Amino acid sequence: MKKIFALLLVALMLLPCIVSCSGGGGGTVINARGTASKEAEKLGADGLLIVTPYYNKCSQEGIIKHYNYIAQRVSAPIIVYNVPSRTGVNIEPATYAALADHPMIQGIKEANGNISKIVETVARVRGKLDLY
Repeated sequence: MKKIFALLLVALMLLPCIVSCSGGGGGTVINARGTASKEAEKLGADGLLIVTPYYNKCSQEGIIKHYNYIAQRVSAPIIVYNVPSRTGVNIEPATYAALADHPMIQGIKEANGNISKIVETVARVRGKLDLY
């Protein structure tokens, strides 16, 4: 474990590094995600990859509150990770449009596989979020 941690520290110094912060409690405890995100920043993360809450299948409004809660507490940019096959909920294009208004939310890692939804998302966020 010490070797892995040492390699991570070297990578953080040499390369831009985006850290995935899923948090504890089965990915459902928002305070744990906020804490994990702050810890990643302290270690030098250049960005944060935050997966949509899973297990509880929150509403679209809940997704907005979740990401905004974390975004208000960090200084590193956030990439929203939408992987509905794992989380049980898909982020809708209108939700992305609302998230695009927060300056710390800067990207989307989209894994829903629905090209028409992706095209709609791109149109709604109007260049405010990068799409991966």
